[in-house]
Amino acid sequence: MTWPPRPEGIRPSRKRRPTDSAEVIDQFLMPAIVVNRYRDVLAANPIARALSPEFTPGQNSLRWRLLDPAARQFYVDWDEATDSRGKWVTGTQRCLSERSSHAGVDR
Repeated sequence: MTWPPRPEGIRPSRKRRPTDSAEVIDQFLMPAIVVNRYRDVLAANPIARALSPEFTPGQNSLRWRLLDPAARQFYVDWDEATDSRGKWVTGTQRCLSERSSHAGVDR
């Protein structure tokens, strides 16, 4: 199936739309981050970055939370924030194990 030809003088709209996730979440009036399945922070709006150094784009939030000494100072209850029985860490552990079993496939 083909589209009928466009009438002379009519052009498609050229409105600019945000294409980058950072541009989109910068418009949010609440903290917003974009992470990949390995918890690498791809984008974070200014509100999220102000809340925690964990949300710095280009950083792995799991690595920061578990290994950076600043995380122990940041969280009131670091043990709870890193509890391996918690859903957040358990899900992340699963992702990391998948990543190690597929090393080099999804980069």
